Amino acid sequence: MNSFTSTSLSSATALEFAGHGTGRPLIESVLFEIECPIKLSTKPYANIQKYSYLKTEDEILFTIGTTFRIESVEQYTDDIWFVKLILCEDETNSIKDELIDELKSEIDQTADVLTLARFLYQMNDLDKAEEFYTLLLNELPSSHPDVITIKNDLGGIYRENGEYLQALQNHKEALKLHRLIMPHDFVQRAAIYNDIGYVYEELGNYSQSLKYHKKTLRIRRKHQPYYKVHFVTTFGHLASVYNQIGRKILALKYHMKALNIMKKYYTEISPELADTYNNIGEVYLSMQNIETARVYFEKSLEIRLKSLPSDHRSLATSYSNLGQVYDYSNDHQKGLEYHQKSLNILLKCLPPNHIDLAAVYNNIGASFSDLGDFTSALINQKKALRIKCNLLSSPRVQVEAVISCCNIGVLYEDQK
Repeated sequence: MNSFTSTSLSSATALEFAGHGTGRPLIESVLFEIECPIKLSTKPYANIQKYSYLKTEDEILFTIGTTFRIESVEQYTDDIWFVKLILCEDETNSIKDELIDELKSEIDQTADVLTLARFLYQMNDLDKAEEFYTLLLNELPSSHPDVITIKNDLGGIYRENGEYLQALQNHKEALKLHRLIMPHDFVQRAAIYNDIGYVYEELGNYSQSLKYHKKTLRIRRKHQPYYKVHFVTTFGHLASVYNQIGRKILALKYHMKALNIMKKYYTEISPELADTYNNIGEVYLSMQNIETARVYFEKSLEIRLKSLPSDHRSLATSYSNLGQVYDYSNDHQKGLEYHQKSLNILLKCLPPNHIDLAAVYNNIGASFSDLGDFTSALINQKKALRIKCNLLSSPRVQVEAVISCCNIGVLYEDQK
């Protein structure tokens, strides 16, 4: 292989990427199964799930120059070929040395840097990914096709860091260039629409968010009817927005659509399944159906504890949500314990002015207030307000900042 090769332990994930023959006659859909002998003294692969941006793919990365022996080729279904590969033994790998010079001459340097940047992005090493993407932008012509990917991924980086306006700008620049030079590539267009809708949701502009997520859904129904994983993502975003605007039943409908697909294609400990359980719990929590919310949150947490690193951001979400459940149940000490768990994780993986930290500080402050510790409550509510004051360009944050001011005012009144 003349590049890093991304594979998955999940056959369902691999099948989604293989496609279902929709690229014929130009492209065939092929599912590769790789057998790796455990007796090899050196292993040219690594499990990078802990570092990958997409934790749900159970990703195994093979290094440049890895050689395989083709064991068999057969028809898997009417639309998909199945190829079994065996990782070459150590002594066979001597041919790799003979290929290195040739591979070096074949690898394009620009593609090399872009591959590295995308790899860093997938590992959630956002600062380094941004550095390489910026380097590429300064070197590539403004109309180069790779600029679409670079701009869109930069938008994703800014979104993860809570810089939503900058994220939106990059996504829209990617969309403008995509329409100009790749007008018939609807698959990538749908991905960009999805990301724009996601940012609008974070900004609290729910009408625009719905507009772009519905565009995404229309394209995927027409051009990617077999890519069920993408439908899970789109249904999840639509449900989230409908929940935010108070259309709870519709939100549950879309979450259940996503859940039905996932039960068919995903394992029982898939982190993506945990995400959907969590999202359903959040809808029930917003409907004040506390016990049903607890059931879904606990299902989600159980899966995440089995499938994710102990400091993963999704675990922080589970702890925060269960903390709110305990607060609603008047077990404020237990609620505080879970909010602190959430905070400890987020402090490791988010910039200090991220809006999600403000939300946790709010929850901690509320728990302290309910426990009668007004001093600690005030400290945490002020931390939340300071973060929000740095993000006032978002109308959604403006509203939340007003709420924080009211909370602080109430605490001062309670101390009198």
